[in-house]
Amino acid sequence: MIPLSRIESDTYRNVTFSKRRSGLINEISTVCGAEILMVIFSPSGKPHTFSNSSMDAILTKYFGANPTAQPNYAEQNFRVHREVVMQILSSQITYFEMKIEEEMKVNQTLRETEKLMQVHAQARIAQIGSCSFFGYLQFGANDDVVPSGGASAL
Repeated sequence: MIPLSRIESDTYRNVTFSKRRSGLINEISTVCGAEILMVIFSPSGKPHTFSNSSMDAILTKYFGANPTAQPNYAEQNFRVHREVVMQILSSQITYFEMKIEEEMKVNQTLRETEKLMQVHAQARIAQIGSCSFFGYLQFGANDDVVPSGGASAL
């Protein structure tokens, strides 16, 4: 008997797997007369399926026309958890979209208000500039005004 041991080189191991994967099934099927249906995962993790006759025929023979799989509770829990997380994330996205829209409206209102204030300020400056009172402000309210007939009260 030939001793078996693991092939250490990844390259040699992958090549050996590729060369021998179908031969192994044919050999067992021929020597033993067995019906074979296998799923083998290569060293790189890729799945390979093999059967010495039709896979559907073997599955139907041993599991019926519609084989019922046992429920995978871990997978079901994972799916439910994923759906809940997606709903939460979707709700958060909707919330933040609404907040962004609100902030954009506030920003637009502030811009419009700023423009109105600038127009109002310019109109007020123009109004003040056309008043005779503006001339008085140019000389200053604290300047001594000399009465028309005499000297300063100081």
